[in-house]
Amino acid sequence: MDGYSKKLYLITDYLMPFDAMLIKTEQALKAGVDIVQYRAKDKSTRQLVEEAKVLKALCEVYACTFIVNDRIDVALAVEAHGVHLGQEDMMVKTARSICGNNFIIGATTKNKEQAIVAQREGANYLGVGALFPSKTKKNAVGISLKQLEEIRDIVDIPIYGIGGITLDNLSREIIEVVDGICTVSTILDAEDVEATVKSFKASIG
Repeated sequence: MDGYSKKLYLITDYLMPFDAMLIKTEQALKAGVDIVQYRAKDKSTRQLVEEAKVLKALCEVYACTFIVNDRIDVALAVEAHGVHLGQEDMMVKTARSICGNNFIIGATTKNKEQAIVAQREGANYLGVGALFPSKTKKNAVGISLKQLEEIRDIVDIPIYGIGGITLDNLSREIIEVVDGICTVSTILDAEDVEATVKSFKASIG
């Protein structure tokens, strides 16, 4: 996750059947997605591990960073590159003590206070939002561009804008603040996934 180019971060859609999502994800990987996060709801641990293994293998083909949402046990079981933790999940410092220093830990943050704590506890990057309403997180608390800028000013680790980002609402002001963007349905619901990914990559530079 090093480097100066802005990153395109794809989060899988738990509302989509896994096989269909897998096809779309490979199309996105072919087009140049930099990071894939496996996010799933209401599945057994065994099923999570099985699906994560498949996605991890696919990401390896395209030399893409693979992250598991929420579940450190699943991430470690499939030897993912890292885990992403929300505010209701395990504390970053606890995860760091379990996973060691060579494991990527991302943290969702919505304000300066959460961002400071996440960085202090050892997060490698922050997912900051929601910038816009989204299909997958309808009740997510929104943040303003000013709040995004304030978080950027107080942390040294990469920040990724998240929440309902589309090619239409991704402004130059947002791009200038973030190190990358996260998206779910804008890519996975697209009729032409590869073209959508390439358009995002061209927009964020």
